[in-house]
Amino acid sequence: MELVKYRPEINFLKRFLVIFILAFSAFLIFDFDELKQSYALQNKNRINLVKEQNLRKHLFEIASDEYEGRGAGHRGERKAAEYIANHFKEYGLKPAGDKLNKKRTYFQYFKFHARKPLKSFQTLDSQNVLGFIEGSDKKLKKEIVVIGCHYDGQGMKGQSDGGRYEPKDKNSKDFIWNSADDNATSVAVLLEVARIISEQKLKPKRSILFIAFGAEEHALNGSAFYVENPVFKWKRHYAMLNLEKLGRIPEGTPITASGGTSPIWEKITNIANQKTGMEVKSLIPELISDTDHYPFAMRKLPAMVIGMAHEKDTHLPTDSVDKISFDKLAERTNYVLTAFLELANSIEKMSFTGDLSNEVGFMPVVASRHEIKQIGLGSNRGGYKVSMIISNFPADKAGLKLGDVIIAMDGKNFTDKDTNERVFFKENVSAEPLMKLTIIRKGKRKIINLKIGN
Repeated sequence: MELVKYRPEINFLKRFLVIFILAFSAFLIFDFDELKQSYALQNKNRINLVKEQNLRKHLFEIASDEYEGRGAGHRGERKAAEYIANHFKEYGLKPAGDKLNKKRTYFQYFKFHARKPLKSFQTLDSQNVLGFIEGSDKKLKKEIVVIGCHYDGQGMKGQSDGGRYEPKDKNSKDFIWNSADDNATSVAVLLEVARIISEQKLKPKRSILFIAFGAEEHALNGSAFYVENPVFKWKRHYAMLNLEKLGRIPEGTPITASGGTSPIWEKITNIANQKTGMEVKSLIPELISDTDHYPFAMRKLPAMVIGMAHEKDTHLPTDSVDKISFDKLAERTNYVLTAFLELANSIEKMSFTGDLSNEVGFMPVVASRHEIKQIGLGSNRGGYKVSMIISNFPADKAGLKLGDVIIAMDGKNFTDKDTNERVFFKENVSAEPLMKLTIIRKGKRKIINLKIGN
């Protein structure tokens, strides 16, 4: 038998072919999900990840009369929290709330001082709903990006008043403020983003914390409670994206606010604009204090809100599901998904550039007539009850306490006509660096000297 001559070039080709096949197979196995994510987001006309029917389902459910307007501290809000938690579970999100029998739940419970409660100085119970998805990158998964929105609404007559406006029709028999756009639309978007990321196995590099906040309409109590009691070490938190009122103004485009808290927000917005064809713009780059990203920014975390600049029907019983533009809500959901994935996958270091120098660090709610009477003031007097305090800011340092009733500022008494709770914020505070507050605490009058500037 004749021996075959040894040919080194053939052996080399065989080895190269084997290595190539193994490498390509590994690429397909480990990077397929990332390829699928990229393909899906860049070819949204062919692969529509957002399902409009899901948005409809969520909205028609939690904005129905069965949920009684989701008033904070009442039955409808608890029912909505359970609905959100059930879907977090269905989508495979890990519970990240309080422990019960040594196991995590989806709920983080807290108490809050309500705006105009049924009983004077009553504290009510609420809850945040938290779901977690661990990141895929060995290093970046230690960092957490938060996406959140408030799920409470205006409630109904006979409940604590979260800022309800009376119907313009004096003969209206509608006693439930369904709060569809404010903010059931954002809850629907939050749930759909959670479903897509989980079911499509998009595997973002960073870990994601989904939070639905309770009691936002009562001085941002849910988000403030979270930043004061985070379920993960605060240093792990990377950035926070907040959602507000995304379902109205079909001819309009979403805007952002507080994007000045970090340079990365402009980059992410521009990238998402390019990928989706939308033209989302920053309306107010400065930090605003009237929704749930604010407490996060107060702890120097880059935080931004996205939504529609919509005020018509806000806090009115006419804010109902029939006014929602679901096709536009689906497009905006796609934008939120795209922008948030850019945030979760960004390799940039986040720097906080927000201006906190004039922040007072507390939020008040209007005291009820019963509360004013109980502290011994006349019927024409008014006041503001301290409902939320951020630690290490001027209000905290000055000794202001939850439940204090502020009855005068800089020597001027508040009247029953004073209902602007923003009077204490930087655009309305006195020009002097010292704010002199007269308060009632446990029946006793006290002067608090609150120095502006942190």
